[in-house]
Amino acid sequence: MENKGFTLVEIVVTVAILLAAAAISIPSVITMNNNNKEKQKKRVEQIVIDAKDSYCNFNECSGEIELSTLINNDLLDEEDIEEYINLGCTIDASATKLAPSCIKN
Repeated sequence: MENKGFTLVEIVVTVAILLAAAAISIPSVITMNNNNKEKQKKRVEQIVIDAKDSYCNFNECSGEIELSTLINNDLLDEEDIEEYINLGCTIDASATKLAPSCIKN
């Protein structure tokens, strides 16, 4: 009689190898995802700062500038900063960074 199938040892070894591979790769994927979120935050922040600088070059700026003002003047694309608009963010005319309350974690 021929035995077909896998032995218990073969299955356990295979599962152990898969678990080891997952244990090694999952932290890397999480770290990569967190790094991408940080890069996205910095990219959006730089876009907003550049738009604010452009706006202030042609308008007298002081105090807070609403992001909607920058959008209405075609200096920002609403899709790029949609999550920040929903937070009601503003940027100070002299700012080089967005307010911490505007940066989502």
